[in-house]
Amino acid sequence: MNTTKLKKATLITASAVLAASLVGVCATTLHASAATYKPENIFRTETNASVKADGSFVEFSFEGNTKNAVSFNRDLAYQWYTAVDTAEYFSTEFSFGTVAFETFTVTLQSAENSKSAEGVTQNQVVFFNESGSYSVAVRNNDDRDKEDDELTKTSVASLSGDVKIALGADADSGEYAVTVSVGGTTVVTDTFTNIRGAYAEYTASKIIPLSFTAAMPAQSTDKQTVSLKSINGQSFALTNGQITDNAHPVLVVDDDVKSFILGIKLMDLSYDVIDVLDTSVTKTVQYYQYNPADAAANREYEDLKSDTIIKHKYTYSESNPEEYVSVKIGVKDDTMTEAKDYMLEWYCTDRDTTSGMIKVIFDNQAPAFVASEVAAYQTAVTEAAEDMPAGSGYSFYLPSLEDLIQDANSSYTSLSFTIYYRTNNNDSATAARKFDNLSIPVSTTGEYRFKVVASDKQGNTAKYNYNGDMVEPNENNVWKIDEIPYFTFRVENKGLEIEDVKKLDEAFIYSEFTVADFTIKGLIEDRQYQLYYLDGISAAQLSYDKIIEIANQNLDDDAFKAKLIEESGVAANSVTLRAINEYNGKGPTDDGDEGWAEHDNRYNWRSTTMKLTPQESGYYIVRVKAIDEDAISTVYSYQVIYAESEVDVNVGETYWLENNVTTVVFIVIAAVAAIALLAVWIFMPSKETAEEGETKNSAGALSERRKKR
Repeated sequence: MNTTKLKKATLITASAVLAASLVGVCATTLHASAATYKPENIFRTETNASVKADGSFVEFSFEGNTKNAVSFNRDLAYQWYTAVDTAEYFSTEFSFGTVAFETFTVTLQSAENSKSAEGVTQNQVVFFNESGSYSVAVRNNDDRDKEDDELTKTSVASLSGDVKIALGADADSGEYAVTVSVGGTTVVTDTFTNIRGAYAEYTASKIIPLSFTAAMPAQSTDKQTVSLKSINGQSFALTNGQITDNAHPVLVVDDDVKSFILGIKLMDLSYDVIDVLDTSVTKTVQYYQYNPADAAANREYEDLKSDTIIKHKYTYSESNPEEYVSVKIGVKDDTMTEAKDYMLEWYCTDRDTTSGMIKVIFDNQAPAFVASEVAAYQTAVTEAAEDMPAGSGYSFYLPSLEDLIQDANSSYTSLSFTIYYRTNNNDSATAARKFDNLSIPVSTTGEYRFKVVASDKQGNTAKYNYNGDMVEPNENNVWKIDEIPYFTFRVENKGLEIEDVKKLDEAFIYSEFTVADFTIKGLIEDRQYQLYYLDGISAAQLSYDKIIEIANQNLDDDAFKAKLIEESGVAANSVTLRAINEYNGKGPTDDGDEGWAEHDNRYNWRSTTMKLTPQESGYYIVRVKAIDEDAISTVYSYQVIYAESEVDVNVGETYWLENNVTTVVFIVIAAVAAIALLAVWIFMPSKETAEEGETKNSAGALSERRKKR
């Protein structure tokens, strides 16, 4: 047999096997994992909630009435366009199993449209079950502090059908209409408020775009199940326990698209591409500058770069100082591999009527005050400052300026604002800020006055007559320019407020630990710290979470100790809050401190740095007592530290092999093929037939005989 042919055949076969294996690996690791998703990777659960994947749809299960939230850990689109003037909005559908809850709450969190003390906007739909009588209420961001019994409830005959919550258009900026329907019938129409933009960005430590929470009756052992049907058109039906991606990514634009500016980079706006499931979404951005001579079919789009600008080219003239541009954004993910095009002009509020495209203009107009809105804005300021406390940690948050200050060519969301304010003849100013970050610190009591100066992206700022010259306002002249209106509000000492403490990381004996300090707001005259060791109550007798709950009840030392004893059930005479003194600077070898090992110095407790070194396992308590400067209030709070005897290292379990069996099989096949290929190269003859080899051998032997002669 011809060995060259054999070698070629073997090489081809081995290469084919290797290539097929590698293709299999890629297909398995890239495409299959992107096309389907495990529910537990899409949702995060607290202790008393779970996500199940053994039915027809993703199912949530809740028990108890604390720590039982299921959270969606992806960005969430609120509004996007599919054509000119055709907007789509957020929606979700689900159904209840047997209704066992007292309340069931769906929460949407987002960035704020107007800044507030909370820092996060929260809008909710709440379902009530009162002894078999059902009702629904909306708790929007404006009413977030209202208790359940203060909400306006709408009775519902049954909760047995599919429930749908959907957003829609609203006339006011930062607001969305919200409707709740059950079994196809709308039962509630209301408004969600103070929402920043067209989507919510997931940040685990701050913003959870969508969450579901059930509170069960006290002492109940029942569980509440909820089947999730869809979010924004993405089905949560299950196939072999996994969700199949069936919805295309969408383009969300956070800014109001009004126009672009000649000579300025084209896409200077905030936008994103969001998919319900896939986080590996890609986009391509192209543009076309309108030429009236081009037939629609012949318009050629070019790739848009970071420095792309539009210049005078086709339509600009003295009578029409504008160009026009179309922007096409193609989006796709690992499942929807064919790009879907979104046109930015769909999102534009002031398109050119002839081309249907976005105007590109020369802009030298500055933002201006709307005189008729000045009085209304002062009213809004007065209302916002009602019962406003003064002191460290407090700020006055300006109401929206959208009606008061407007720009002919720029959207409100693109403007920057400088706030000039004065109190007790002290003048101050903030750096330029965006519309969703407008506040004034109120560290002292009394009347505050403020003025606001706006600029657009091009830096255009209104000029005013000052000493005969037209000048831009600054900190030296702004209070002398009467054309700029000022607004006033008052703040008073309302006492002190301490933010609730939260669970800290575990500490370990003999290792230094830094305790989180307390956040205290108000006019603080004095604050006093004391470190305690809790003797007589163990973690088995009183949980960390229960002590945190007690710590946030503003109890003095004696009342705090009494509450610990009451909740633990331990005999009062066996419990001690043992005070630990601050470090006095002496060490074990210092003269006069022979008893250092028994002294409090070994704890190395320093309130100035909030550091300590635990010496025994158990609970340590740091108490703060704060008094305001007018002695209106004294407040207490406690940080709770639990110290373990040693550091335990838990490497955890891995399920990679279990979840990637197919991938491993293909890798093994590929490895075997590679070994076979290597063996072919090592052991096969090189470029000769057996006959050629024999001929060479014969010729070599003849030559050798001739040499011997």
